[in-house]
Amino acid sequence: MIPTKRLIFLLFALFIILVSGTIGLVSIEGAENWSYLDSFYFTLITMTTIGFSELHPLSPTARMFVIILIFLGVGTTAYTITTSAQIFLDGRLKEYFESKKMQKRIDKLKKHYIICGFGRIGRYISEELIKLDFPFIVIETDKDRIKEMQILDIKYIEGDATTDSVLKEAMIEKSQAIIIAVGQDAASVFITLSARGLNEDIYILARYEQLGTDQKLYKAGANKALSPHLVSGGRMVQLLLKPTVTDFLDLATSHDMIELTFEEVHIGKKSSIASKSLKESGLKEEFGVIVVGLKGKNGDMIFNPPSSTVIHEGDSIIILGNYEQTKRLQALES
Repeated sequence: MIPTKRLIFLLFALFIILVSGTIGLVSIEGAENWSYLDSFYFTLITMTTIGFSELHPLSPTARMFVIILIFLGVGTTAYTITTSAQIFLDGRLKEYFESKKMQKRIDKLKKHYIICGFGRIGRYISEELIKLDFPFIVIETDKDRIKEMQILDIKYIEGDATTDSVLKEAMIEKSQAIIIAVGQDAASVFITLSARGLNEDIYILARYEQLGTDQKLYKAGANKALSPHLVSGGRMVQLLLKPTVTDFLDLATSHDMIELTFEEVHIGKKSSIASKSLKESGLKEEFGVIVVGLKGKNGDMIFNPPSSTVIHEGDSIIILGNYEQTKRLQALES
């Protein structure tokens, strides 16, 4: 049991012993001989080993009761004082209240992202989400990384992401996506299984290191599995073979590029453009955006869809436009 929970348990035990001692003396000796105030006072000075003297003569039965009270009360009191000193000396009381404060911030989250691991990749993802002002929380076990997150004022949970209770603490039921950025493939697969079991609709993006692990992740329920090494290698090839195209895409997808950006818009039940063709939707005329792709709810992707393409509920459209145009459309459709 961690010290803070142990202290709460001990304080509760002291309260029970104190109440039991008070009621016990009154019951044994009678209220006419020992009032509740006298019994409470005598129980208290006995438990704290002050023990001035007996307020009133005690019967043999009452003396046996007091002996039991001494063994239970004095030992519990001493252990409580020792535990309290340990908590204050270790600074764990401060940590306890900080964790409670953090949990209150976490409880307010909804449609947020969960990042498992605050290594190089997890840190980079966190920095990008901060710049984009997206709500997220990080799950981490390393003390040094947790201190770094405290400095950066990042919401976090200290715990093992492979544990269901930790994922629930991160409000996975209300989360829209989880990014698994841990360095162990086995842990990535296990977290994927747990996350899919706790939230059937959550989007799972998982990292893997060893070839072949991606298939295991997909079977476990991941929506997308990426290897940092393969992504980096592919990007280097694209820079080598198609430098201008790569530079353009980097510019268009950069969060610093206000003039031009790609965005994804999900078509919900209340969407104003559902069941309309691209031409009828008025996206280009009203919002000034270009639809460069459409992903059907069945997963099929259409690149550069013709104007006659009908947009259905559950589809997602990929649009190209400036920051204000895309955000205005997203706000209208959300």
